[in-house]
Amino acid sequence: MINSKRVTVYVNSKNSQCREAIDFLASSGVEISVKDVTSTPLSAEQVGRLIGHLNPTHFLNSEHKAYGKLNLYITPIDRFDLFQKIAGSNDLLLFPIITTNRLATVGFNADCLRQMLQLSGNGADSAEH
Repeated sequence: MINSKRVTVYVNSKNSQCREAIDFLASSGVEISVKDVTSTPLSAEQVGRLIGHLNPTHFLNSEHKAYGKLNLYITPIDRFDLFQKIAGSNDLLLFPIITTNRLATVGFNADCLRQMLQLSGNGADSAEH
């Protein structure tokens, strides 16, 4: 395989979209490094590196019960404090989180992954961005 695309996929083993994303990436010839936060939770420092300077709200699972319990709907929230809260409950993150050296996407969307990784389309997957 000539494809040299590499990604890291952060997964929660309870999330079916994670398996779908991994299967899609593997069938597209992408080299995948899987980080299962269920077995090895992310620390606050790792969460900070993962989110970087991006808007952290894109990564948050506002449907999770801890979201309201921790008052994460209050804005603005201190980034360091937020990363600490996420480290305390990685379930606050949406999954999968797929990263390259420069880009990240949250959730599984085949069309967006094709664009992000510059993969050729190989089917009639239709999803919203």
